[in-house]
Amino acid sequence: MEIRLAKTSGFCFGVKHAVESAYKLLDQPAAQSGQTYMLGKLIHNETVLEELKAKGMQLVDTVADLPDGAQVVIRAHGVPPQTLEALAGKGCAVVNCTCPYVGKIHRYAQQACAQGETVIIVGTPGHPEVVGIQGECPDHSILLSKREDAEAMDFPDRPAILVSQTTFSYEEYQAIQSIVKNKIANVRIFDTICSTTETRQKEAKEIAAAVDMMFVIGSKGSSNTMKLVKVCEAQCGETFLIENPSEVRPILAGRATRSLKIGITAGASTPERIIREVIQEMTEQEANANQQDMGDVSFTDFIDNIPQLKRGATVKGVIVRYDSENVYVDVRDKSEGKIPRHEFDADPDFDLDQAIANHTEIDVYVRNIRN
Repeated sequence: MEIRLAKTSGFCFGVKHAVESAYKLLDQPAAQSGQTYMLGKLIHNETVLEELKAKGMQLVDTVADLPDGAQVVIRAHGVPPQTLEALAGKGCAVVNCTCPYVGKIHRYAQQACAQGETVIIVGTPGHPEVVGIQGECPDHSILLSKREDAEAMDFPDRPAILVSQTTFSYEEYQAIQSIVKNKIANVRIFDTICSTTETRQKEAKEIAAAVDMMFVIGSKGSSNTMKLVKVCEAQCGETFLIENPSEVRPILAGRATRSLKIGITAGASTPERIIREVIQEMTEQEANANQQDMGDVSFTDFIDNIPQLKRGATVKGVIVRYDSENVYVDVRDKSEGKIPRHEFDADPDFDLDQAIANHTEIDVYVRNIRN
């Protein structure tokens, strides 16, 4: 089995910041008294949400559901200014984790509204990020979700700006831009799709076109994940959305995995550890198949006989030490692997010292090989 993992996969900057901030808050006294809340789902990943709730963070959907003086986390998607005013009115301590890219769009919309311009937003109706942007200019905003909307729209005869939801399809936004330019003489266009989102979609497209099967790891409730699915489906007929690592085995069951090429990408709300678990499921599935093919030969013996590591392979490694920047693993074949320390930070329950003491074995993806 050949596994191709997208370099741009898993938590984006904004989501990672929001999740890390939430975990830090849970160590404070307010969390111990049950006064820490997230206003709306912090990210679109049920595994992370359940972990936060298990540690004491409560989920509410509206400001009215919050007690006065509560400690509240604003998700990376941001909220309308009216929501922040309502929180201030209840004396809430707000930890605003709005993604900086989203915050910039809010400022564009706010300034345009003050100047009497129309704010044209390209995005998914009802998406939290879109709702927040609309709140900056509720009476002078227009929402477009697809190019057909732009073609059918009779735009007001005044200057306008065009912005996009940060996780919107890059190709679709380009098409909508062209239509709007032809219809409005005085329009300022802002490329507000997050650069990581654009890179993630392009990379997923390239990988999907070169593999037999494509796995997109994430939640069906995540806008950017579902756009990745759509991008991959256009290139690879066997594209699967993986919400839970346990879904991998039924997909691979009965297949000849040895010659299979599988691509993997993941949405911006997918923790690194879930990506690792999916890869582990895949390699264990192949191990079982190989063991059946080799009779009494164990998978451990099979691995020991591999002459060398290959770029793009997923292999087993034992954590042996770490420093401030990297975690080092023994991957046999007289080789030592180096993994950036930050890849482990998303899992607060993973204890490196304990892993070293227990000789914990993990799945590692070989990006580069140096002599």
